Amino acid sequence: MIICPATLADLTRLVALENAVFAGDRISRRQFRYLLTKGQALVVKAVAHDPADGGALAGCLVLLFRQNSGRARIYSLAVAPWARRRGLARRLLAYAEEKSRRRGQKGMTLEVREDNAAALALYEAMGYTLIGRRENYYEDGAAAARLGKALAETERKFPTMAKNIDKPCPARAKR
Repeated sequence: MIICPATLADLTRLVALENAVFAGDRISRRQFRYLLTKGQALVVKAVAHDPADGGALAGCLVLLFRQNSGRARIYSLAVAPWARRRGLARRLLAYAEEKSRRRGQKGMTLEVREDNAAALALYEAMGYTLIGRRENYYEDGAAAARLGKALAETERKFPTMAKNIDKPCPARAKR
């Protein structure tokens, strides 16, 4: 998988992934366009580099930055069903953390459904801890666990990710 910033050219595929992964509380096409062009955000994509996968969009992470805040917020993390159980979510998180460190952020926060055991286990394994809870957070009334993580300069679990983080994403082959 190749992980790099998404662009407007990815808009249709980002929306399709969002719709395939989430039953509700989805990011709309209009919201993605804003995040990609005007928002204080970084939209990261994971693209399959295996020709058999045809350069398919395997995952996406939306990271928000607020002015005068030392914390970045993970707004969304989506991995296509066919790309799960390959460590992709972990790699997307590591990429987002490194980008946040480079922007001078001191920590990361996120909300995750309390009933999403797989996501909670992933975040815990990546060093996130419970910092709060939000009742009726999701449109279906589900509660969210609010998690956080401090970003230390010495914390480098993915050294090759840090080395390659500023390399441009290869152009998608035209068919």
